[in-house]
Amino acid sequence: MEGYGPTQIEKLLPAYTQVNTAGNNPATTPEQDLLGGAATSPENYDHQLQYAVDASPVHQNAAQAPHFLIMHGTGDRMVPPEQSAALHTHLVQAGRQSTLVLIEGFGHGFLNPGEVAELGPNVRLDNGRLEREPQTNFSAQQSPGNPFELQGLAADHEMIKRFFTLHLR
Repeated sequence: MEGYGPTQIEKLLPAYTQVNTAGNNPATTPEQDLLGGAATSPENYDHQLQYAVDASPVHQNAAQAPHFLIMHGTGDRMVPPEQSAALHTHLVQAGRQSTLVLIEGFGHGFLNPGEVAELGPNVRLDNGRLEREPQTNFSAQQSPGNPFELQGLAADHEMIKRFFTLHLR
């Protein structure tokens, strides 16, 4: 099960900008934080890009990957849904079982319970939305021969439960 995760981290890194010696640089992105902060030189940025590639699931050998259920909201502004689509494609090309579920209009964090609704100015999460709106429209793509039956299911916690029941008997 994978929910709205970055899978091509290098595509989420902002372009390199000269470090401001006055100390009023913009906040770093979560991807930059993962890789040690904002790049301090063009060479450091090149290293960060390579680390991002190395850390990205779509660049890993998927030959032994387990079955995947990937859920992503089409309204996610933090991690674009194309990131999950790239993981699904990578798994299918490796001959693995994958189901990609794109939930109409949902943003980042819809699988999360809890009270945290925002990460900072203009960064809102959809915490708890999957529980509140279980009948939201979704589209799905599946790998050939995938045994996970979606007919009659909503994109909700019951779908997730059925996925795990099927694959973790």
